[in-house]
Amino acid sequence: MANLVIITGESGVGKTTFANWLSEALNVKLISVDYINETIYEILGYKDREEKRKLRDISFNLMYSLLKEQFRRKSDIIIEYPFGHETKEEISKIVNDSNVNVITIRFECPIEKSYVRAVERDATDNTRHITHFASSYPNKLNFENRVSHSFEYYKRRAETRGVFNFDLGRLITVDASDLSNMNTGFYNELLVRIKSEWV
Repeated sequence: MANLVIITGESGVGKTTFANWLSEALNVKLISVDYINETIYEILGYKDREEKRKLRDISFNLMYSLLKEQFRRKSDIIIEYPFGHETKEEISKIVNDSNVNVITIRFECPIEKSYVRAVERDATDNTRHITHFASSYPNKLNFENRVSHSFEYYKRRAETRGVFNFDLGRLITVDASDLSNMNTGFYNELLVRIKSEWV
């Protein structure tokens, strides 16, 4: 039986940093849906948000295919993204068909705090791929003139996507209110909890 670790949560909660750490700690392959998105956007480009959404759906389908192949080989895997309603049904079907042990790690913090972190990151992190901000790509948007969404839009999107309620299999919630607590010691404690659910 393979193990699937799903790492989810809204923006700015530390899930990507932990996912990379966990992948190394367990020596397990990590699929970052954001990385797939960025690669596809970079290669194909998009002229508007509707085209961008269709390309994101291609990313999801690629992730589903990769999961099926990993489980066919009975290989463990980690996936990371703000997972919600749009992906839960298909992931559930895949893991049920493949007899997989699932652990969901959901990073949580107040939506107001998550929003502030996301805005600060978007304003200062020049390594963040430009397609996270651009409604079309390639275009003339640069890191000096990017604009973040309003809090109302951010909250509505999170509620619509169902990120706050996502869980499959065994759920482990992580209080991400204070990112200064997200250190190696904390990660190792979380690793012990994950290993206790491992098969």
